[in-house]
Amino acid sequence: MTIHLIKGRYVNSYLVEEQAGCFVVDVAMRGGEKFVLGYMEQVLKRDPKDIKLVLCTHDDPDHIGGISALASACEAKLAMPFASRSLLLKNINNPLGMIIGPATIFAESFRPRMWSMYMSSERNEQANEKPIKEVENEGELSTRQVEADFLLYNKMLLPEFEDWQVLHTPGHSWDSMCLFHIPSRAVISGDTLLCSKKKNEVVLPAIYTNPFQMKRSINKLRRLNPSAIYPAHGTDLHGEGLIDHL
Repeated sequence: MTIHLIKGRYVNSYLVEEQAGCFVVDVAMRGGEKFVLGYMEQVLKRDPKDIKLVLCTHDDPDHIGGISALASACEAKLAMPFASRSLLLKNINNPLGMIIGPATIFAESFRPRMWSMYMSSERNEQANEKPIKEVENEGELSTRQVEADFLLYNKMLLPEFEDWQVLHTPGHSWDSMCLFHIPSRAVISGDTLLCSKKKNEVVLPAIYTNPFQMKRSINKLRRLNPSAIYPAHGTDLHGEGLIDHL
């Protein structure tokens, strides 16, 4: 099993290679799929149709926005957390989220890193230098509603990739999930856990909807003693006791 980090414009996508084929986690809003396709063909020298499954860790646009286009281009199955795209489930299970979420977004909007992430022309130029393959019929795919082939539930094993377990980890959002690789204890964490390159450590997201649910999710992950964290933002970290300080 090999995990490839693909840095697009807005989010880290992860392409996981296994004997059964490949799957991809998180693809950013319109355009993110071209970085995955470019990496697959130009770096790995593999047919994009070797990608059997495309999924997201939650339904923020920088995670779900390109999964439909990528799945269509690869003729792959599409999966998402069971609560994604359901305001009813989110609000019933986390009514505080309607207050805390916007408040943390507002606070984060005053920090330079937020503007650098989403508004930086330099990051646009850097992204355009990466291996890219444009998707045909882009206009049609951009308006296609995301329709999952199946939903992901807590503790289920990922179809066709059963070394990977789905973990429901609310906190950043109520639909958030992580993927846990049972043999190696690696975690693909979405926005539940991030990594700071400056601090060289795992950090909690600045944007969240429920700190109490986040604490429970961190305790759940801590019990698994992850050996590696692959976050949606930042760089991957490896070692022991990676989240003991949280």
